[in-house]
Amino acid sequence: MQIYKKVYTIFLGIIISSIYSYISVLMVYRAGVLISAALVTPPIFYLLLKIVYQPTKQEITLVQSIATGASVSVFCLDTAYASAVIFGSGEIKISIVELIILAIGMNLFGILISTFLRKNWINDASLPFPKARAVGEMINTLSDSSNRKETKQLAFSILGSGIVASLTSIFDKIKYPLAILFKIPTFIGVEISPLLFGLGMFLPLKTVSLFLVGIGYSLIVWIFKMNMISDITYRQFLFDPAVFSVAMGLAFGFTIYNIIAIINKNIKTLINNRKKRTGFNYHKLIYLSILVIGLMVFGKYSSLDLPAYDLLLILLICFFICLMSARLRAETGMAGSTPIYLVIPLIYLMKNNLETVLILSGGVILASVVSYSSLEANYVGNMTKTNMKEVTKMYTVGAMIGAFTGSVSILILHNTLGFGTNALPTPSSMIWGTFTEGIMAAGNMESINLLLLIVVGISGFCLSVFKIPSILIAIGILLPMSASISIFLGCLITKLMKQKNINISFMKVGAGLVTGEGIVSMIKGIISLV
Repeated sequence: MQIYKKVYTIFLGIIISSIYSYISVLMVYRAGVLISAALVTPPIFYLLLKIVYQPTKQEITLVQSIATGASVSVFCLDTAYASAVIFGSGEIKISIVELIILAIGMNLFGILISTFLRKNWINDASLPFPKARAVGEMINTLSDSSNRKETKQLAFSILGSGIVASLTSIFDKIKYPLAILFKIPTFIGVEISPLLFGLGMFLPLKTVSLFLVGIGYSLIVWIFKMNMISDITYRQFLFDPAVFSVAMGLAFGFTIYNIIAIINKNIKTLINNRKKRTGFNYHKLIYLSILVIGLMVFGKYSSLDLPAYDLLLILLICFFICLMSARLRAETGMAGSTPIYLVIPLIYLMKNNLETVLILSGGVILASVVSYSSLEANYVGNMTKTNMKEVTKMYTVGAMIGAFTGSVSILILHNTLGFGTNALPTPSSMIWGTFTEGIMAAGNMESINLLLLIVVGISGFCLSVFKIPSILIAIGILLPMSASISIFLGCLITKLMKQKNINISFMKVGAGLVTGEGIVSMIKGIISLV
């Protein structure tokens, strides 16, 4: 019976993964957004598994890991491919086989990076992992049928969140009430979003307080430097040197500090193991070395035509971005493709072909997304008491399936509907292509003040030394103020309610709010595809 259950569980994960990877690609091309499978599929898996047997939380977690790996397996690489087709020569050189190999390689790179971080960040560090915690709470509640009160709180919060998210998606005046009322840009004020409010419920007040520092700086820039321009777009605001350079400097300083800390910790571990005459586990390092050599061979003989030293430099950039994105996700629940605006100029310094720059940049961001997605899957496993090695194996299975089906989906959509058409507007690809063309035409980044970036970077490093994560201030600057304030309100209200000893399971309510809007976003995305 145990073998039968395991076969059915894996089979279900594979089928859902294949379907979800196609839907994910289609959603990115149609709407420019992706909702991770981790947020919306636990209830679906629970019901599908229950058809055959009563699933344990460990079994739900393993199926969930497969789907999560598949859902992000070509994320950003799909956007980069479409952008290369639209803004390149029209016929992209990279073949479908090369695309699959690149997707598999960057997925494995991201997964391996997460395994190096897993022990310290999940077991040792007190990081909140807000989105992963929401998923873990969801799975624990679904598998525990005895606690009806918490189950009801979860169900009502999902329902309420779904209703609010549906209304805000239809009526913009509801979503951005302050912006409409005071005629200010929509990224300033408060965004009505159950998902953001729910994220705030998982975050420590110290974390969100650092957001406020970033918000305060952004307001100062908007009021005094931009003279409170009401029709400015978020993109125009973001790429002002006073905003972009300061945010990137704070993020760089924090990331460099963490790189040094991780290297130092691993060296100490190696020395201590030798003193104790215990065996040092080299297998992860061996796997990573084999993967790097394989990618070097692929880069040399593929249409990308990458010399070994170029590829090593790109992988070093990739490691840097993986670490920055993973830490950001663990601290705040926020991350995504934003680092692309940093990666593209760096790749351009090595390659001046637009298609190659876009494809390689997409691959780097894919690895960073996989690194934090894999970490989150392991965090969920830790919450549900599922073996982390098993979670990583199932996540890898999903990633490999998604890398194949997602790459094939890209080719099918390209050949049948075309990119940049009414059927597939590919909004993110248009932005990436325009940005890359601008970089290649100007040869520099007007939004970066190098001196300011270096000075702020040193400041960010010093703040990190004193245990003040400067990246949180950077996120307060980079995120729309409306989103940051919604997160802060969720955190503040939860803190006040806890002080008054109100009898509510805040983790369950927060999980429901996050999941409810996630499900509505998924439904909305699927409807837009039809």
